Amino acid sequence: MSWILCTRMYDVTPAVRTHWHALLSSAARYAGVEVECIDHAAPAPLTELWTRHDLALAFVCGLPLATSYPRLRPLAATVTVLAKGESPTCCSVWLVRAEAAFDTLASTFGHRIGWTVGHSHSGFNAPRHALLAHRSAERPRLFSESVGPLGHPRAALAALGDRRIDVTAIDAYWWWLLQRHDAEAASRLRSIGHTENAPMPPLVCAADFPEAQAASLVTALAAVHENSDMRTRLDALGVRRFAPVTRADYAPLGEIDRDARAAGYSLPA
Repeated sequence: MSWILCTRMYDVTPAVRTHWHALLSSAARYAGVEVECIDHAAPAPLTELWTRHDLALAFVCGLPLATSYPRLRPLAATVTVLAKGESPTCCSVWLVRAEAAFDTLASTFGHRIGWTVGHSHSGFNAPRHALLAHRSAERPRLFSESVGPLGHPRAALAALGDRRIDVTAIDAYWWWLLQRHDAEAASRLRSIGHTENAPMPPLVCAADFPEAQAASLVTALAAVHENSDMRTRLDALGVRRFAPVTRADYAPLGEIDRDARAAGYSLPA
């Protein structure tokens, strides 16, 4: 069986995709795994990618891993330059237009919020959890309009730029990559805060992928940062190293989702 590699979740620009493919292909070669790099570019649904039986390496959001897709096997997650300490963590960043008057999350209340997709922790679950603390019986809705699903981070940022929404939250690491590799696009937006830290989206393989080869991939990924030939790629991606992860690491994201639904707060609104 042939196997595929896909970094769609963090293919922020074509140059970033090139770095990912080179970095992870190198790890696959070290592990003795032959892979074909594919794009699966937006707007193709990520949910279609995650159900493929030929996955050797692909990023998946932590929320669907915690609540669905039992046949996906977590391998490792990136410890990025944004991580707190040595654990693979991330958060979401609240974004507004650069010229907007908003300076805090609370200052956006009463305006329009946009969200990516309901299976995204960074673009849906994390911001909804942050907003839950501001919600009350007297104020069950914080915004005049909740706009979504917008589909993916680029689409959410386009909605901001087109003034269809006034605030949105996306993966802070995705935002870091955009600032690093598409500074012109990033300059039109501004951060007004972050959500709480959460486990970093992992690289996974399909259940059909041989277990011995999966173990070899984890070993290879854990050693990538020691490969001097990959230093330029690692620096461009802001990756310090890869750390092994398990499905249990992502269970708290499912709990956050269940808590919001139990409180009657199904959407960031």
